[in-house]
Amino acid sequence: MYNENIYGDKMMVQLSLFSKTIDTVYLLANSPRQAFYRLSLISDFDQVRLKKEWGTKQKTHGSREKVYKSLQKAEKELARTIREKTNPNRKSKRIYNKVNVNSSINKN
Repeated sequence: MYNENIYGDKMMVQLSLFSKTIDTVYLLANSPRQAFYRLSLISDFDQVRLKKEWGTKQKTHGSREKVYKSLQKAEKELARTIREKTNPNRKSKRIYNKVNVNSSINKN
């Protein structure tokens, strides 16, 4: 893969062999079964994946991933999903609250 610098010269870009988690959002419902919803933005080569996982009491019952060509589109979908799940006026009885899980990571 190549990128051009400001002078128009082609420069080789080093691609990582490993995926990198850009952001993780954890949503927790105030329900007897402790339902949760975990959203992760993951960078892979030249694409971004939005991984959605859901379950109860830390046991994952299902997951889905969608691939986006740009970080902006993935972030927009992430924000939309958070708004939808945390909306107090949503039709579902299960209303989620955002839980901060990255606080200990960001302190270093």
